Amino acid sequence: MCADESMKNRKLKSALRAVRRDWYVFPLHGVQDGKCACADPDCDRAGKHPLTAHGFKDATRDAAQIRDWWNRWPTANLGIVTGKAGGLVVLDIDLRHRGIESLKELERQYQRLPIGPCVRTGSGGEHRYFSHPGFTVNSKIGLRPGVDLRGDGGYVVGAGSDHLSGNRYLWKYGRKPSDIGLPAIPLWLLELVCEQKPTRTQSEKSIPEGLRNSTLASLGGAMRSRGMTHEAIEAALLEDNRRRCDPPLQDAEVIAIARSISQYAPGSRNIVSASSYEREEAERKLLFRTGKEIAKEAAVEVPWISSPWVAAGAITEVDGKVKLAGKTTFLTHLVCAVLDGSSFLGEPTSQSKVIYLTEQGLTTFRIAMERAGLLGRPDFTVLFWTDTAGMSWPSVVCAAVAESKRRRTKLLVVDTLPQFAGLPGDAENLAGSALEALKPLQLAAAEGLAIVIVRHERKSGGSVGDSGRGSSAFAGAVDIVLSIRRPEGNQPRNVRLIQTLSRFDAPEELLVELTEEGYRSIGAPGEAAKERQAVDVLSAIPNSEKNAATFEDLSGRTGKKRAHLQRLLDALAKDEKISRLGEGRKGDPFRYFRH
Repeated sequence: MCADESMKNRKLKSALRAVRRDWYVFPLHGVQDGKCACADPDCDRAGKHPLTAHGFKDATRDAAQIRDWWNRWPTANLGIVTGKAGGLVVLDIDLRHRGIESLKELERQYQRLPIGPCVRTGSGGEHRYFSHPGFTVNSKIGLRPGVDLRGDGGYVVGAGSDHLSGNRYLWKYGRKPSDIGLPAIPLWLLELVCEQKPTRTQSEKSIPEGLRNSTLASLGGAMRSRGMTHEAIEAALLEDNRRRCDPPLQDAEVIAIARSISQYAPGSRNIVSASSYEREEAERKLLFRTGKEIAKEAAVEVPWISSPWVAAGAITEVDGKVKLAGKTTFLTHLVCAVLDGSSFLGEPTSQSKVIYLTEQGLTTFRIAMERAGLLGRPDFTVLFWTDTAGMSWPSVVCAAVAESKRRRTKLLVVDTLPQFAGLPGDAENLAGSALEALKPLQLAAAEGLAIVIVRHERKSGGSVGDSGRGSSAFAGAVDIVLSIRRPEGNQPRNVRLIQTLSRFDAPEELLVELTEEGYRSIGAPGEAAKERQAVDVLSAIPNSEKNAATFEDLSGRTGKKRAHLQRLLDALAKDEKISRLGEGRKGDPFRYFRH
């Protein structure tokens, strides 16, 4: 392969990867022989200016157009558009103009930037990527010496491009978008860029206990008046709460403030002030709906993700004994069916990408993924508990919901909830702690996401709805409870009993069997028992007419009572699984054989 062809393939792959992240891309003049590859011999723009006629206005997500560009210009660098369209804001830190020193000064003055995707530029600087807040953020050159911000109307040179120095623009190790999601741009950085901003002297003051709610509501109102999205307001208020409130509020309370503020129209003025927060809250018109309005708004049919176990806008709880019930095994097989849009236990699923939060480590969960056919799938995203260290539970949920929206997923699994929500000691037994842990997930479900939570079963077990370890408030707050356990009696090790308590129509009990092809439904326990008995009788019946067995022979072989045996034989004959010979009288008894 020639050098140009190798370069084209490398840069084309970089461009297509960017498009898969929903970013807009376009070609830039590359570099060749230590100079910009454009026709101007005096060009000093170092392979950073557009090749197309209209520059970044020609940017696209169309893969065919992108392939055409790099077939035409194999040495072209990659331009990535910043701004609302691609959901990106990039902080450009130039090493040659004291950019690193300026950034450190900013972080000392305000707060450290959150860790996120970062590109090492060809000159040794950095491009730090953040999610766009949803309102116009103009690019700002010279925010500080060597520090620029690329927002709406701007672009950056993408990873995989070449620099005049001979170096490449490369993602820093462990900080690709595929390794770590885009963090929200910090409020203090937005304040430096936006024209309308609260005064720094006021916003830096500590917020005492009696003014925490009203002050955060005032800040949220100011952000909403500037057009900021619900997600951006929530992230900013959570950050201010942790940094300035003395003592900080519960994250769930801050999330409720952000949700309340976000019900006002974006861009509204004087939404709420610190002195009038309580009055505004009392006067703000709540949305009461009549039965007729609900009939029009709500779906006629349940929006099942996996019928009848998981539904959009609902929370399903899965309980079972630690390491014995097979909760994760059951869920990973359900997830695989959802990813493929194939049936699960004979019922339909709605195809969707899935995000899975697991308490397991990388090694053990890899095995579970491999067994369920999830390993290597790009539509299955995992967050390990160990990677959430230092983050509050509501913040983790916020990040998971944001990632679900970015990846357009319908299903979020939390395995297990107490581990992620951080319920130590007896906290799991307290109704208040249980409801506090569920509150962020209830808000997520209200936005249409299907939620599955996993809990361990108590040692003493119990009926479905009461078997989960800890407070019964968990089961009371969710919509569907599944209890997975080994059935009583002489059952194979791969058979499980699923007991259901649901707000929807669902079988109360179902026996399922894990086979090499996945789970299959055996039926209700009574039906399954009948089926097993029929199989036992069928195996005792000869498979040839010549060796047909009499009723007396079969009674001795199976040990079943005569009336019960007769009912089983009649059922097998009706299903045409066996044939009967003879007249059923002395000297010519009935004889049976299998087909």
